[in-house]
Amino acid sequence: MDHMSLIDQIPLWLLCTLTILIIVIGFEGGFQLGTRARNKEQCPDSIGSMVQATLAMLAFLLAFTFGLAAERFNDRRTLVIEEANAYRTTYLRSEFLPEATQKAVQDLVREYVDVRLMLAHNPMSSIDVSELDTIPTLIWAKVMEVGKSNLDSDLPALLVDSLNQTMSLQAERTAAEYTRIPEIVWMTLYLMSFLGMAAIGYQCGVVRTRSYTITGSLIISLSIVILMVADLDRPREGFLQTNETPFIDLANRIGKPATRHLSSLQ
Repeated sequence: MDHMSLIDQIPLWLLCTLTILIIVIGFEGGFQLGTRARNKEQCPDSIGSMVQATLAMLAFLLAFTFGLAAERFNDRRTLVIEEANAYRTTYLRSEFLPEATQKAVQDLVREYVDVRLMLAHNPMSSIDVSELDTIPTLIWAKVMEVGKSNLDSDLPALLVDSLNQTMSLQAERTAAEYTRIPEIVWMTLYLMSFLGMAAIGYQCGVVRTRSYTITGSLIISLSIVILMVADLDRPREGFLQTNETPFIDLANRIGKPATRHLSSLQ
């Protein structure tokens, strides 16, 4: 939770409710102000232009925020493929190790893959991601034992190379999970959504006409876009999750771990 911003701690269903509420309040507040301005004959001719400018800024901010979330989502999806390939390589190269070390390393790889899939299928699991990240360290220790006793062999070097790649990708994956859209961007997005709907409501109040069908469609559409951005930005919650097929295929090839090293799974 230390890595999560305030908005990340709000469940998506509650965020959806709050988003609709903020947008509705913005529109209704603007409509009431527009009605009062009409009664007082305070209706500048430039209202339409100002509303268009406000909506243009809102559209730009939505596109910018959606782009950030989509880019992070694509990065996480690419890292899943690369990480699965790196662990497959580590598993295969471990066959050159002595039998005892080979069995230990391959079982650690099986455990890592198994727990990764467990986290993917149960995002609310109590398993600590940092605890999962200790497995590559255990693999490294096993390989170093062999490497120090076979300094003239190139085989441990090949395995070390694949281990370096897995640990590097693991660090990138962790960073990708914790790198979210900044709070200031979310605050600005909600403020602009509120002001944009208030501007539309004000214009409707001035002309004293509003269509509940069109207004409702606009409110729902804007809410859906904002919720989609929030969904893309959350790696362990929501409908838009990265495809774990590469790890599923790897798990089917190497099987289940014989032992557990993670304390929460023992």
